[in-house]
Amino acid sequence: PDLVGERWRWWVRAVDASGNGGSWSNAATIDTSGRAIGLSPSASTNSTPTFNWTEVLGADRYILQVDNLTTDTSQVIREDSLVSPGFTPGTPIAAGHYRFWIKALSSSTPNAGFWSFGVDFTVV
Repeated sequence: PDLVGERWRWWVRAVDASGNGGSWSNAATIDTSGRAIGLSPSASTNSTPTFNWTEVLGADRYILQVDNLTTDTSQVIREDSLVSPGFTPGTPIAAGHYRFWIKALSSSTPNAGFWSFGVDFTVV
């Protein structure tokens, strides 16, 4: 069946001609809902982190939003017109706990799209 509109985890392993299987790989995730997946930062980082996410087929731009969880401040970073799946802010952000989201948009459906699941990180 088509893997439409869901988030999936998958693994692979090699099998020789005799049918003996090796170890399974680490799990990988794909999302076929048109939702980007935030990749980094996802742990401790410096004050000018590089944000990376998966590219979404058909998207012509992305919105990046970063909220400061320590101070409960929304939109510490808000970029509405990113054309590639990555961004590094020009201005450092303060130490604290943060969460970022990505939304992929297409000119053919300018108001459609899903926000990614939030990714938490810490600026040290």
